[in-house]
Amino acid sequence: MTLRYVLYSIGYILSFIVHAQQPNFVIHNTQSKKMGISISYIGENDTLLENIAHIIAKDMSYSNQFFTKVHALSHAPKQVRDITDLCKQGYQFAIIINHSSRKRDIEYRVYDTTMGHMIKQASGKYIKQKTKPIGWAHHIAQKIWPVLTGQPSMFTSKIAYSKEVGFRHGIPITYICIADYDGSGEQIWVSTPTVNIAPRWGIDPTHIQLFYSEQNPTKTRLMHIDGKKHKRIIQGAHDESGALHFVIAPDGKSAAYCASRGEGSYQIYVCKNGMRKNISNNDGNNVSISFSADSKTLYFTSDYNSNQPKICAYDLETETIRRITPYGYCTCPSAHPMLNQLLYLKMVNGIMQLFIYDKTSNTHRQLTYDEGTKDECCWSPCGNYILYQWRLGRQSTIKVMNSITGEHKAITPPDVRCSYPAWSNCFLTYPIS
Repeated sequence: MTLRYVLYSIGYILSFIVHAQQPNFVIHNTQSKKMGISISYIGENDTLLENIAHIIAKDMSYSNQFFTKVHALSHAPKQVRDITDLCKQGYQFAIIINHSSRKRDIEYRVYDTTMGHMIKQASGKYIKQKTKPIGWAHHIAQKIWPVLTGQPSMFTSKIAYSKEVGFRHGIPITYICIADYDGSGEQIWVSTPTVNIAPRWGIDPTHIQLFYSEQNPTKTRLMHIDGKKHKRIIQGAHDESGALHFVIAPDGKSAAYCASRGEGSYQIYVCKNGMRKNISNNDGNNVSISFSADSKTLYFTSDYNSNQPKICAYDLETETIRRITPYGYCTCPSAHPMLNQLLYLKMVNGIMQLFIYDKTSNTHRQLTYDEGTKDECCWSPCGNYILYQWRLGRQSTIKVMNSITGEHKAITPPDVRCSYPAWSNCFLTYPIS
């Protein structure tokens, strides 16, 4: 294996980096009681706007902070009373969508129904893209949500996971699927008839970048697939017997992956400043990597010098490693996208449960207590949800947990075995045409 192949791969991947902007306005805080949103579209026979309104309604009610109802209007409201009457019906906010005069845009206006005033920060125009209208709706909801709640949103993000579809010579065949943030709109993205596992998203907010491991009888190789389903081998890991978990730091300046050269253990390689370095360099198994939000720390799982795996942290500046979890069987670290928190899994009474480590207070907190082993957890891009694999017997389902309310939802069917969930950043444009 030559270094130039590694550098070419990293350079190819990092060439797409663009940084998303954060919302600037907040006018309402999260409420403990559900609030109502009336969502109206102008044009009683306009099925396109009707569909968009229903998708916005689904997005706005996903967290259970709001209840929504969709209405059809023959014309735009003409008086303030048309808006304030909605308050008497139990709606604190109103969203009205309409085509612009030239049909190129979708206008959306958000109102505070108590006074009948338009909320300018949450209102605007969405320029129609050459993508599916569901993407238009998600982007409108993405703009409105942070203004009404003071929280970032994740409606334009995607999830990926492995899905078992059958067997070949006694070996399960798994495809890589992608779906919207709530599990809807599933699409098979990798359908090679072999074992395709451990998808990881790139950081480009305009194009699909998906990295995964493809297993064959002799090796496990790292692969990259884009939005047009063009696949290529990650050349830097081509000669290793096993390679997985390719991740790029949020700032795009470094990347890392796990690999084995047939010696019986997995090592972690960091590519930074034109160099590739084995940062674990021990006789243990070092896997399951995650960069911190500031790109300065790489978290991973290692069983080196221990009979149980532990969570470790590698400082990219000082090049030192320290253990985060000194006790217990701990795996699968996932750094919070904004806070000083680390999500991970720990075995409790023989069952893997979700835990959070708060780096500021140096404390650990258990999140789940139910039956069923949890595997492969990660944060949503907004930091309010946790995606994880839930296993009990033969059942293997992808679930999402609201980290604020503790509510859990299954987003894949119970009769389909799914694993290795991964959550993307929010996309600036809907990545699927």
